[in-house]
Amino acid sequence: MNKIHYYYFISVVIYLVIVVFTMLIGVVREESELFNIYIIYYYIYISVFFLVVGSTLNLKLINNVIKYIIYYVISLINVIVIIFIYSSETGLYFDYQMADTLFYYNTISSVESIESLIELINSHPQLNLDDYGVALYTYYLLNIYDSPLTIYLSNVFLLSLSTHVFYLIIKKLSDNILDNNAINIVIVIHLFSTYLLYFSAAHFKEIIFYLLTLISIYSMIRYNQKGGLVNAIGMLSVVILLIYFRLGVPILFIFSYITANLLHSNKFKYAYLIIALPIVYIVISISNTFYFNYFSIDYFYYYIDASGMGYNYYAFAFFSLLSSILGPFPTISAIAGAEIQNIYSFGYYLKIISLPLCVIGIYSVFKQSNNILSFKTLIIYYLLSSFLFGIILRGFDIRFTLNSNFVIYIFLAFGISSIKKYQYKYLYIYLLISVFIITIFDYRLW
Repeated sequence: MNKIHYYYFISVVIYLVIVVFTMLIGVVREESELFNIYIIYYYIYISVFFLVVGSTLNLKLINNVIKYIIYYVISLINVIVIIFIYSSETGLYFDYQMADTLFYYNTISSVESIESLIELINSHPQLNLDDYGVALYTYYLLNIYDSPLTIYLSNVFLLSLSTHVFYLIIKKLSDNILDNNAINIVIVIHLFSTYLLYFSAAHFKEIIFYLLTLISIYSMIRYNQKGGLVNAIGMLSVVILLIYFRLGVPILFIFSYITANLLHSNKFKYAYLIIALPIVYIVISISNTFYFNYFSIDYFYYYIDASGMGYNYYAFAFFSLLSSILGPFPTISAIAGAEIQNIYSFGYYLKIISLPLCVIGIYSVFKQSNNILSFKTLIIYYLLSSFLFGIILRGFDIRFTLNSNFVIYIFLAFGISSIKKYQYKYLYIYLLISVFIITIFDYRLW
């Protein structure tokens, strides 16, 4: 076991220690809501499976077809376990009867033709332009076989394809800097990002939307490297498709790409500073139009009140922004009503403990890489997405940060390849501090 494998091994063991600790608190206090046995079993399962796959998978030795089969099998097993958890608890197939899940499934399954579907989207008060994608996706799947099973299998297929596209992105950016070990670790972390697994076991737009976002990034990198009209058209075509899933993301992507090009070319910097604020205002205004008034005072008050922090918007916005950039922080205590957050927690934990390696990776690529324009676009896209969704109080909602989170893992691969021996002691200091903060954050539920 090399040093980086050992770091993740120790980190996962600490995660399980926190799990046991919170479970024992529930036993001592005789509070059953702190002792959800299904979630406890899930924590143990996902941790052990992660360590086993992380120590055995070697992508360098297998071809692309076998890679994809491995991705699919691992993802399918993990999704089946999640479905088993909530079906065992509720007797239901859909994720704790989430409103979006039931709405999409029940509304679209009753539609008899594509014309009726388009008419429904245009007339329904709860459906908008960025619902076209998931509506068409659901409609065609249910026409193949009208069952939640069809959606699950399709989502796992798309998730596996997302993992493969993510692998291709890393290889495209690698410049022969990355060692095979770094790529293996990052792909395993992606496979065990439990929030992605949860969305595969639910009926949301996120998985197909996530795949299209990754394809957009891959197309952008390909165009930056090779140029050409065909590559430009390919990139723009995929970005346009994103409009039908969530309008704000393609706007942010295009804005980030233009910004990176302006900064990279060293031209028009001062002119750009003059026009930057109006552009940001336009982005916010358009997002406001298509995002159900996410910038409205009523919307703010709703989430501030739900947070339990009172009407202190600035404090809540600060934590939302912090969560959007660095987190979200995992909810590990297996309390009643927090099952979905519990399922997310392992993926959140992996992200948080990987952040120092990501910073090392950012430093290394700007010293060694030939793909600076692509990296600048990714950083601007990540920071801008985090900032905008943070200030509109969506930093705690993984559905809004999902499509920028993968940027962390791209730089993580470079960090793993570049870390020096003397930096490991700081990595472990960071781990201890992170575990302390996570435990304090979880303490609010005890």
